[in-house]
Amino acid sequence: MLASAAMVDKKVPITDRVVFVTPLYYTYLKLDKRFTSYGDKAQEIATNGAVGLVDVVAPTDYFPEGVNYIIIYKTALLLPLKLSEYLQHENPQGLSGWLCEGRIYFDAFVLKNKKDGIFVSVNSSYVADEAVTDE
Repeated sequence: MLASAAMVDKKVPITDRVVFVTPLYYTYLKLDKRFTSYGDKAQEIATNGAVGLVDVVAPTDYFPEGVNYIIIYKTALLLPLKLSEYLQHENPQGLSGWLCEGRIYFDAFVLKNKKDGIFVSVNSSYVADEAVTDE
């Protein structure tokens, strides 16, 4: 809730946000009665076990060490894809027709004027000594 409030105060739209959480943090959310009993989705949670507005539970090793969750406003990131290799096979064994194979690289960039559209929750034991600046 505080993360969402911080983003609203920075004028980041409420719609089109995606929340990525670690499995451990998702477990904490499911066990927290304040989240599951009193939120907007309390009845749905009680009925089928769904937990509120968590969009993606991703493996822990997808996150930097110490990160609990990341909230991203969809247009805050530039997500280029690069097709690095593309192969086409005519009538390969076991198939009739064309078989296409490709290798794609992904990347992500945050523009300076859209940085408020990303919020990262970090376990306090992992916070760096010096804050990241705009320099």
